[in-house]
Amino acid sequence: MVQVPAYYSRPIKGSWQTEGGGALITQAIHRVDVLLSLMGGISELFGYWQLGARHNIESEDVIAAVVKYSSGATGVIQASTAFWPGYTERIEIHGTRGTA
Repeated sequence: MVQVPAYYSRPIKGSWQTEGGGALITQAIHRVDVLLSLMGGISELFGYWQLGARHNIESEDVIAAVVKYSSGATGVIQASTAFWPGYTERIEIHGTRGTA
């Protein structure tokens, strides 16, 4: 989805009260749901979030997390409102027997 500056100039966009957050809850939440369904629960998480990378919103517009799944596998989750417009959303899984 290509988002023009007017999209984020609306007061509700990226607000804690109305939307509950920014990049993670509005841009990435469905991919995180799919990832959890595919990989199982998370036992450890370390993350960073950033304000003001591109848009003037009150919540995060960039997140990066390293996760350890309950299975022992590790992964990375990234979400941002500042990615290049039209950047392909994707989930990649790499293992000893192949990549999907």
